[in-house]
Amino acid sequence: MAKERSFSTVLGLAVGAIALYGLLSSKQLKDWEKALIAAALFTFMQPKEMNVVLYKRLDGIYKDMVTDKKLLKKYPNMDRGAFDRAKDKILHRLALRKFLGADLIEKNYRESIDTVVRRFIGWASSVPAGGIKELDREVEKRKIQRLSRAWTQKASLLFEIRCTNSRLRLRKYSA
Repeated sequence: MAKERSFSTVLGLAVGAIALYGLLSSKQLKDWEKALIAAALFTFMQPKEMNVVLYKRLDGIYKDMVTDKKLLKKYPNMDRGAFDRAKDKILHRLALRKFLGADLIEKNYRESIDTVVRRFIGWASSVPAGGIKELDREVEKRKIQRLSRAWTQKASLLFEIRCTNSRLRLRKYSA
């Protein structure tokens, strides 16, 4: 089996080849598309790994707020009987959050990869026959690197926001 390459390495090779020679055939484009998808799947955190992180964070919040009774400390006027009765509802809500979060992660993961590949295909199809002049190659490479970096940061930020929002909703629901 060939050595797996990172997404940025494969993207750099693809951009370099197309910038140098131009788009030669639809087969070439399909091959780069497959290579980019494979590299993205190899490089970026898989949805199952993201779900494990999400589950751990949500379980930690539940443990802190409900099991360790920090909600009672935070809201001293809360009735202890009502708190005990609400535990099951909070646990049910937590299970729902886990399911919905996992579903969103799975959908957004594939959609994000498809978006980057679609942008690359759009760029590749705009390259004139014979490639891009030497001076323009570095500019194009930097543009694509910026887009790639922005996508990676956006995906990471969305995951962090989702975890934070889940924590806030759990706290709001249990209050």
